[in-house]
Amino acid sequence: MDDDSHRARYRIDSSSDISWVIPLPKVLGEIFVPGAGIGVSRAADQRQAYAKHDRMRGYFISEPVMQTLHVARDFEVDAATVFDVIADHAGYASLPGVLSAWVRKPGDHEPNGVGAERVLKLPAMTLVERITEYEPGASLGYQIIESPLPMHHLGGRILLQPLGTKGVRTRVHWTSRLRGTTPIAAELAATVIGKQMSLAYRLALATWARRLR
Repeated sequence: MDDDSHRARYRIDSSSDISWVIPLPKVLGEIFVPGAGIGVSRAADQRQAYAKHDRMRGYFISEPVMQTLHVARDFEVDAATVFDVIADHAGYASLPGVLSAWVRKPGDHEPNGVGAERVLKLPAMTLVERITEYEPGASLGYQIIESPLPMHHLGGRILLQPLGTKGVRTRVHWTSRLRGTTPIAAELAATVIGKQMSLAYRLALATWARRLR
């Protein structure tokens, strides 16, 4: 039996042309099709085998599932004041866990606006984020475009919601979407990364809230 008979091909992202080929040991074939290895001569037999043991298949081959993160915090200042802080990319260096931060490419029309690329140097890695939305006093959007993490970042957004009739208080909503990119256990990878990112967002909001008291 050739090597291809011990492989399973699946698409990692429906929006991409990339396919991963995962070598699977012959013993898995004994689980799916007793005595036949993972290679099945007839397509009908293969479909039947995978349908019958679909719950076991999930342990070995994972399909990417999007993770959506959301954290929020109230600030005792107006939205314009909050925006000035969250749009100060170099100021991210004062956040917990960030060693340094700078803008490596200015925005198309505003230095910190759409098209700007900010670099965040962390203890174990460096991230590069591109600003995709810039509405002073209202919202800031971005996307992580360079990262060593096994994920595809679909975008993040910080939305400012004025509270009360006078708008002297603001609720900040921070959302982010991502998918894991590991050939195996992509959903687990995205979940772990998502929890760390959510913690970082909460710490950032808490730091900014204390600064703006």
